Amino acid sequence: MSDLDPVALARELIEIDSVNPSLVPGGVGEAAIADFCATWLAKRGFEVVRLGSPERPSIVARRSGAGGRSLMLNGHLDTVAATPGQLIPLERDGRLHG
Repeated sequence: MSDLDPVALARELIEIDSVNPSLVPGGVGEAAIADFCATWLAKRGFEVVRLGSPERPSIVARRSGAGGRSLMLNGHLDTVAATPGQLIPLERDGRLHG
């Protein structure tokens, strides 16, 4: 996998169970996907801070630049309802599903 291949990264993220236990009883929460994202970002020079509870963490990642404009990306780590089959990345008609 290329280090900068967004499809390969999306495949890895799809495979990580991050079902929100507040919405789906028995969901595992976001700990594993937060760990993955924090590690991925840290390897690329970001300062990573983990917030929240161990089971339901959020991460904030920052990398200082040489000044000028800033860019902020904001997203969520949880999924709502996943069955085991949904955690398998599938390419169909040029699109990635999962």
